[in-house]
Amino acid sequence: MNQVVLFVLMLLYLTPLVIRNFTVTFPVILIIILYYIFQSFRIKTVINRASIFVFLMFVLVFIINLIMFAYHGYQDDYLIRSSFVGLFLLAGGIALVSIYRNIYKEKYIFLIFKHIVYAAIFNCIVGMLVLYFADLRDVIYSFVNIADNAKIHLEQGYRTSGLFYSGVSSLSLYYCCVLFLYLTTYRSKTQHNIFGHNKTVLSFIAFGLLVIGIIYAGRLGLLVLILVFLLALCFGRKFIGIERHLVVRYIGLGLLLSIPIVFVYWSSLQKVILWAFELFIPKETGEVRSRSLDILLNQMIIFPRDLLLGDGSIGRDNINNYVSTDIGYLLLLFMGGIPVLLSYIFLFIILLYTTYSSRYEYIRYPAMFSVMLIVIGNFKDAYIFTSSGLGQLCLILVVVSCFENKLNWLRDEK
Repeated sequence: MNQVVLFVLMLLYLTPLVIRNFTVTFPVILIIILYYIFQSFRIKTVINRASIFVFLMFVLVFIINLIMFAYHGYQDDYLIRSSFVGLFLLAGGIALVSIYRNIYKEKYIFLIFKHIVYAAIFNCIVGMLVLYFADLRDVIYSFVNIADNAKIHLEQGYRTSGLFYSGVSSLSLYYCCVLFLYLTTYRSKTQHNIFGHNKTVLSFIAFGLLVIGIIYAGRLGLLVLILVFLLALCFGRKFIGIERHLVVRYIGLGLLLSIPIVFVYWSSLQKVILWAFELFIPKETGEVRSRSLDILLNQMIIFPRDLLLGDGSIGRDNINNYVSTDIGYLLLLFMGGIPVLLSYIFLFIILLYTTYSSRYEYIRYPAMFSVMLIVIGNFKDAYIFTSSGLGQLCLILVVVSCFENKLNWLRDEK
């Protein structure tokens, strides 16, 4: 299997693509798993204990969800479906990483990282094209389905999801995680760079496209990116895995090129810029807040009637009463109370422990960062390893961490 085919598989694995109401991700994962099984008969493979351990933790969460689903009389299967999707995505991630590893041996890590960056850049380009070229938008979305809210944002002219079924904060965090991955794998004095040596222009273009993707996707990713840059500037590579001079160089070049462009095209870009940086623009009262943050704090902090065991439903099935909160941890409380909430918190701890135990820092930092984005994202929405793009990316990085784990009891067996 050549690199082009592998890239297409990675692109379709990461992208929540729906064509004519048909979800492409899941048959692609099935193909990946079947090819891995076929490959295992031809190539001597290894049993990766760490990935099996993580898979069993996902199974444990699924069983707890199933028990609470039965306890509540099989009211709402939202969490059961979501946790099963997470299991399926993880199985596909394990198979896909194994295929890369079996074919490309010690080079497989940077090939995976390169394909992840290319996949994100590809979606960024598609997103910009459909936003500013109406004819092309009509052609692409005549067969590619996107969510209703994505259509509204596209018509308003300040958000675009590209080929993702739905964008918003999850897509912005996806771009942010890919950009973090790119920056942590960049080493000015080694050959381990995604774009190789002496390709500063290409690297800067990739950086710029990913930043633009974050701005046009959602403000949560932009807020996280600013925090990452501040931490990199203050503490450098030892703390966050990003070289300080790299951030200074990219920010400097970015400002140098973007300020004239914004000045010339202000009338076209005004709406996007004011929306993206709304959080940092003082209101008439002198407060610095966003409308979405106000809604989150004032309207969405609600609790189930039974705090211990939950109410068994969040109403996303259009049958039960709708629970009017987007906060992921509160949704878990509504579905299954403390047992379900603790099971996911335990899973997050296991994933952080596994990624922290990776033998290489250029794997450890982005893998831990992706898990932390899931943890943080659950305060904004339900980020529980569904097919959102960010979930697939996190699982791929977790699986790579599993294959490069330094814990003795998690070493591979022949």
